[in-house]
Amino acid sequence: MAYDEPGFGWRDDDPRDRDPRDIGDPPGYGPRASYADPDFPDRGYPEIGYPAAGAASYDRLDSFRDPPQRRTPPPAMRPPIDPDEDEPEFTGRDRLIVHVVVEGALLVAAALVAALIYRRNPAELRGDSLNSIMIAVAGLALLAMAAGLSLRVHAVNLAIGPIAAAAGLHFAEQGDHGVANAAGTAAAVAAALGLVIGLFVVGVHVPGWAASLGGAAAAMAFLAQRTAPVSLQGGYQPADHAATLLAGVAAISVVGGLLGLAPGMRNLYGRYRPTSDPALRRGTLAGVVVLSTYVLTSALAAVGGVILTAGAGHAVNPRNGMELTVLAIGAALLGGTSAYGRRAGVFGTLLAVVVLTLVHQYLRTGRFSGQMVLGTGAVLLGLAATRFVEWFSPPLTDDEQGDPPAVGPRDPLQDSWTAKLSETSEHGRRWRGR
Repeated sequence: MAYDEPGFGWRDDDPRDRDPRDIGDPPGYGPRASYADPDFPDRGYPEIGYPAAGAASYDRLDSFRDPPQRRTPPPAMRPPIDPDEDEPEFTGRDRLIVHVVVEGALLVAAALVAALIYRRNPAELRGDSLNSIMIAVAGLALLAMAAGLSLRVHAVNLAIGPIAAAAGLHFAEQGDHGVANAAGTAAAVAAALGLVIGLFVVGVHVPGWAASLGGAAAAMAFLAQRTAPVSLQGGYQPADHAATLLAGVAAISVVGGLLGLAPGMRNLYGRYRPTSDPALRRGTLAGVVVLSTYVLTSALAAVGGVILTAGAGHAVNPRNGMELTVLAIGAALLGGTSAYGRRAGVFGTLLAVVVLTLVHQYLRTGRFSGQMVLGTGAVLLGLAATRFVEWFSPPLTDDEQGDPPAVGPRDPLQDSWTAKLSETSEHGRRWRGR
């Protein structure tokens, strides 16, 4: 019997291995036929029809040019998809050892600068001078926390410096009406400005730096109305409880860093970090996170500006405040916060603020003692730290974490869908090559 004789067709023991493209087209094979999977009767293959006896022959290549539709892989084999953004989520734990290295280097640097100051004049680290340093650390730490949070969310707030300067000027003018009243009013107005910035970023979907630059211009317009120094009103002296104030700010910074260690929180922080086209919207939840971040960071900047102004203890000279933005962003970057968003350590921001404050104290009589110069150096070093953090902290895989692979319950079709597909193709190629 030859292959081209009528009624002859290629057969196999397992009908699941049969490829419709490998079946001949003998005339008169009979009515339409179908075959089902014996193991899963409800999941049979599509019907394959042949012309009845006497009907005109058909072109096998045209009829089976496209293979039958294969069953899609089970859900357990598909990558996790974020339904809100239709993009992959960040998964796994970051390699936190890189932040340990950065924070260890900052701790050593702070100890070295403190030793240099003590060697030059021990009195600078005692009494009122030490209280002034602690107040400066507390105020700048709030600004750096605001900058770090906005960087983690990938919506940097460039208005934190002008907001801090405007809040300090308002406190200097209204301090005699009560600390809580003056500081609360400044924080409320700053939060309202942050809300406006956030609405532009989320509603119009523009880059955060562009919208916050407009907010910075609004704060600087308020500062431009004052040309003469403003005397500090009221008798509030934060130096009387400098240690308590610094401890409270440090606790907030550390608790925020510890919360950020959880993968869920890091994913929440990083939802606005683009994974493809940055012009695409990142979803409703990402918008809520960004909007809340601008409100919170603006309020933190206002409180930090009040602390810095009250701790100075002298008349306030109107300034645009951009040097505070540069210094705060430089401290956040130097502390290990990634300029790309999402990643940061625990103690890095606070340690970076301590280092910068001590360096400013050591250089305050030199020609490079300005805050803008110091902030420029911090930004440059911080960008190098960002490259270090991003390069050496990719997420751990499931095997490196010691956890089992994240797959669902085993589906009987999982083996047949992958193995049978390749087996069928190989079988067909062997038959056609004869």
